[in-house]
Amino acid sequence: MSGAKFKDKAADKGVEDKKVSKKQEDISKKISEDDGILSEEEIFSDIKDDTRIDDLPEFETSGPDEKQVAINGDSVDEILINAGYKISKKIEFEESTIDFLAYSSELVLLVKYFDDDGQWLADEIPFRDEDPQWFSETSQKTSPVKEITNLCEKFEEKINGMFSVVPVLIITKANIMNAEEISKTWEELGVIVALSEDGGPSGILPEVGEAIPYADGEVDEDKMKEVEELL
Repeated sequence: MSGAKFKDKAADKGVEDKKVSKKQEDISKKISEDDGILSEEEIFSDIKDDTRIDDLPEFETSGPDEKQVAINGDSVDEILINAGYKISKKIEFEESTIDFLAYSSELVLLVKYFDDDGQWLADEIPFRDEDPQWFSETSQKTSPVKEITNLCEKFEEKINGMFSVVPVLIITKANIMNAEEISKTWEELGVIVALSEDGGPSGILPEVGEAIPYADGEVDEDKMKEVEELL
């Protein structure tokens, strides 16, 4: 390229950059005048098609905070009621006690307590033909997560799909030593594991009011009665 042509090209480039800079100033001025509320059409109305995208000003965007506001209550049943559920307590089913059934329009929470105390290591992987085990310093037992998922499956079969059922395991006294590592597995299994009273570790596992979903609407009383007659 000759020196003259190079200078002409550079001059054209300088003019183009000045035009883009002027457009940026105009856009900033518009945003200031309109308190930042502009449509896409208003922002780009005067910008030529050949303006480079990387020369346009950047705008900060933000979305709503998706974290659920904690549901208040002094007890588990109060939290469930405040979340919009209608509850039944101490239901005997399949030789096990369900501490709460919390009903909403299309959803039922099947809630059980894990009341053992001490330090526990949770394992959700079966060994040979055995169910997964949880281990403490002095004992071991079948994983309560496995127990509640089995119970939930039987419950869903019994009610013939009248509700979607979510298992909720509440740790009241124990400290789950590997909670941070195992919580992803619980999530994949579809089990809500939450804390109440002296359960732990706090800050790793959520409290009940932080973990359970709000009710999806008011339950039909006849539908609820029909379920409980099946149990």
